[in-house]
Amino acid sequence: MHFLKCLEFQLETTLVFDAIAFSYWNNQDYDNASVYWLKTLEIKQQNQNQHQVKGTASI
Repeated sequence: MHFLKCLEFQLETTLVFDAIAFSYWNNQDYDNASVYWLKTLEIKQQNQNQHQVKGTASI
């Protein structure tokens, strides 16, 4: 359910995740920074997949 909210508010969520990742990065916690950047990429990929499915469904 929370993941769907992330997709609904993609820009806001990715901005927050980027800020969290940079905070971890600046504190040399590279593992956690990578986790949040991967979450950001996952949200963007899911959103891209949804747009592709909608595009093929309307053809």
